[in-house]
Amino acid sequence: MKITKRQLKRIIREEYSKLKRKRLIKESMRGAPAGQYGVFSGGENPVAFHQSVLNPGAGVEMVGSFREASMAVGGDKDLVFYPGSHVGFDSNPDDAFFVQANVQAAVDMNIVNDRYYDELMDRFMEQAYDSGF
Repeated sequence: MKITKRQLKRIIREEYSKLKRKRLIKESMRGAPAGQYGVFSGGENPVAFHQSVLNPGAGVEMVGSFREASMAVGGDKDLVFYPGSHVGFDSNPDDAFFVQANVQAAVDMNIVNDRYYDELMDRFMEQAYDSGF
C-alpha cells in the first residue's frame, strides 16, 4: 500500500497531537519571554520568576536570560515562571502542591505579585477540575 507525502504528514500530525494530549510529549519553552529573571531560594527549592511578575525591590538574585534562570534552578524548566507559563503543566496533585508551595513562599515574602499568583492558581484549579481531582 502506498501513501502520499501529504497523507504521511497528516498521520504524523494526528499522532503527535494525540501524544501531546496524553502529555507524553513536552513542548519546548519557546514561549519564555526575553528579559531578566529573579532567582528565589527561600522556598523548598530555588525557583525563578520573570521580571514582569516580580514586585519592585524584590530581594532576589537577577540573571540575564531564561537559560541562565533554568541553570540556576538545577536545569528544571518547570521551576521557571513567567506570564503564561505552566499552561500544559502536569495536573498531578503532588506536583501542583510543590509548585504552589514555592510560589506561595515567594508571595509571602513579597517577591512575586499577587496577580501572578492568582493567575497560576486559577490555571491549576482549571487543570485539576478538567482531570477530576
